[in-house]
Amino acid sequence: MPWALDGPDGHLILSAERVRGGLLHAPLRTAMHQRVEETLDAIINIRHEDASGRVLLDGVGECAGMEVFGDTDRLLAVKTK
Repeated sequence: MPWALDGPDGHLILSAERVRGGLLHAPLRTAMHQRVEETLDAIINIRHEDASGRVLLDGVGECAGMEVFGDTDRLLAVKTK
């Protein structure tokens, strides 16, 4: 599911795919007991268009780092223009 943002410099679309990963201890203020899923094999797609629709950047990162932690359902539910 892509995320899209509009701003004064145009339109930015991002999507990320977690290919595989591992569970690592997450640092908190007083302990390291929660687990965070991390990977160095994520695939990131990015597209940036200016206000007129001209493509400024369109690329794929195939060896990206990604950490999944927190209220991901809330983040994915964010609606953009």
